[in-house]
Amino acid sequence: MIKVSNMTGKLSGIASINTNPLTNPFCVEMHKSDENIICSYCYSISMLEGFRKNCVPAFQRNSDALIEEISDDDIPKIKENMARFHSHGELLNQQHLLNFIMIAASYEEKRFVLFTKRRGMIRSLTAPVPDNLVMIFSNPRLNAEMDTVPEGFHKTFNVVNEDGYEINCGGKSCLDCQQCWSRVGNRTIIERLK
Repeated sequence: MIKVSNMTGKLSGIASINTNPLTNPFCVEMHKSDENIICSYCYSISMLEGFRKNCVPAFQRNSDALIEEISDDDIPKIKENMARFHSHGELLNQQHLLNFIMIAASYEEKRFVLFTKRRGMIRSLTAPVPDNLVMIFSNPRLNAEMDTVPEGFHKTFNVVNEDGYEINCGGKSCLDCQQCWSRVGNRTIIERLK
């Protein structure tokens, strides 16, 4: 059974389907990267190795389930009107992406967002993305604002730790803001490193 997490903090009131970055080869490799890669500052790995260790088994079960094709019976119950794919974790393979598309398509009245750094997986996607799913390229480079949205994405999400950027994310409730759950508005989202 796929676990839906109830988020806290700025994501309070939003559902999330998370996977385990501690066993995701992409995440592990990116976390070892140099300091110009946001993954070297990964909040998820820090939390799962620390005070959120209790989440690891459920996130691992999601990882194991989502790399295989799921059926209609496997679609989790989502009560909230908005959901995020991967508040923790990253796509593991193409089937994982297809499963997320299937989940979003099964809830036409709800809005979903997928943050991913896996540009190649999105570029090679042949399945249609439902209108209620916003695809956001999570820029791995720190302080590298992207004005161009990569093919297959609707927006980019960038993290900075220097001055001179117009911060349009942070310090507010995602439920109040909702810019990541809309295909219109800011196409470049910028948050300060925490």
